[in-house]
Amino acid sequence: MSTEKVLYKLPKGWILTTLGELCVINSGGTPDRRKPSFYKGSIPWVKSGELNFNIITETEEHISEIAIQNSSARVLPKDTLLVALYGATVGKLGILGIEAATNQAVAAIITSESILNRYLFFFLLHNKEKLLQQRQGGAQPNINQKILNDFIIPLPPLNEQKRIVSKIEELFSSLQESEISFNKVQKQLEIQKHLLLKNAFVGKLSKKWRRNNSPDSAAKLLKRFFYEREKQYYIQLKKWEKSDKEKKSEKPFLQKKTLPFTNQEVNELPKIPSTWKWAKLGDVGNLVSGQHILAKDYYKEPKGIPYLTGPSDFGDKFPIISKWTVAPKSLAKENDILITVKGSGVGKINIMNIEGAIGRQLMAFSTFSKEKSFLFFYLQSKLQSFQNLSTGTAIPGIDRESILNLACPILDEKEQTFIVQELDFQFSVIKNLEESISTSIKQLHILKHSIFKKAFSGQLVFQDSEDEDASIFLEKMKHEKDTYLSEQKIALKDKPKIIKFMENTKTIIEVLKEASNPLLSKDVWLNSIYEKDIDAFYAALKEHIEKGEVKEILPRKGKESLLSIN
Repeated sequence: MSTEKVLYKLPKGWILTTLGELCVINSGGTPDRRKPSFYKGSIPWVKSGELNFNIITETEEHISEIAIQNSSARVLPKDTLLVALYGATVGKLGILGIEAATNQAVAAIITSESILNRYLFFFLLHNKEKLLQQRQGGAQPNINQKILNDFIIPLPPLNEQKRIVSKIEELFSSLQESEISFNKVQKQLEIQKHLLLKNAFVGKLSKKWRRNNSPDSAAKLLKRFFYEREKQYYIQLKKWEKSDKEKKSEKPFLQKKTLPFTNQEVNELPKIPSTWKWAKLGDVGNLVSGQHILAKDYYKEPKGIPYLTGPSDFGDKFPIISKWTVAPKSLAKENDILITVKGSGVGKINIMNIEGAIGRQLMAFSTFSKEKSFLFFYLQSKLQSFQNLSTGTAIPGIDRESILNLACPILDEKEQTFIVQELDFQFSVIKNLEESISTSIKQLHILKHSIFKKAFSGQLVFQDSEDEDASIFLEKMKHEKDTYLSEQKIALKDKPKIIKFMENTKTIIEVLKEASNPLLSKDVWLNSIYEKDIDAFYAALKEHIEKGEVKEILPRKGKESLLSIN
């Protein structure tokens, strides 16, 4: 603890101690899910997912008194500080605004009258990253009660704690108002971007341009597109026929014409100017599907041509190249529009600013229009449509036909250029505003960190020589803690024995014993009694691993760990 003393440089009257010396720390439990009556009570029951640095006044689930009597869950007093021990919410905090119980994924820090729970809350909030660095475990690193008990904390006199908390709340109140305002503006800018795109593609953005110009008809442009398609096909076909037989690529094919929209379908689409026409995306260009390249055939350093595998390679508008290949299978040309067709990023797009190979998660659309960016902006506005068209639960995806049949407005190319220029200008203004707001929010976070740093080193508020030295009431806190623990022992002794229910539901050990090979933790969870409570599953799994009953087989990079009986 000597290193910590140097780090904190404590003022006179402060002491350096641990959470375990100051507080009672325990965790809750999950009543048996096989007993419905356990979940038909009036006692609020907090799960780790409900912690979000908030005051908890209501919960998603409630349990009964008999559930408390027959599980390790216990009713905690109002103002108890809660910490999420593992899972996606690990390290998140909450304060009970009501009496409630918790599951075992939540640690309860019960304070005495000699320390403020708000002081501890702010201290742990400031030190969240430091706490997370001490997580233990393989597949899902977690915090445990020992880590919390041993966590070092600078403790000022009680009156100074009150002054610190009051000052932090005062300063944070004004900062919070600013942050709320900034977040509100950010949302308004997002709405503005969506509105700009919406207006652009129904003719509202270029209404004045049409009044002052004589745009060509959409039918004339479509006729040119059909001619361009056939021209490109025959050029590619002749080139293919003259190529070396041994090096021949796949024979070019002429993309089929799409069926025109029916009158009813057109009536269901947004109304557009009379000089525009609704067509299908397949009418205005060609679509190329990406193909997978084996890991041995691409590189992380420039060698060959760029290779793009998915939206992880996308920038704001143009791709960020991180892989190259000398064995391309499917090519996207400069100015082609990349469309994500598989995975969680379905519908995300970029525009190629260089020729490169594309993987199977992408397709490349080459438009016959001279104004390439118009279609880029249009497809950008159709993200939700792409996502609605995707099928599949585990790996959502869109097929070629769905993309080629997507409705697309056809209009004079000079009008397209005007729209693109307007959007470029408007979006550049919005981007500058977004960057300015983002910088301001970062500065607010830096200021919050500075306030915390001063608070827990004795520099935020004045020290009063009349305040009782923290070391004097440390013994008082220990006495209060011992008294509480004694009372809990008596209550635990009087608690009825846990009732066991015999049903055909398997424990973790039973699931693993029945398996002939090691299993993924997800498969064990879904086939166990913890199917409906992931937090309870990981708590039980952790206990089995610590006891040596279950072995965790650590994965190779990019793989999930496996579980087996030890």
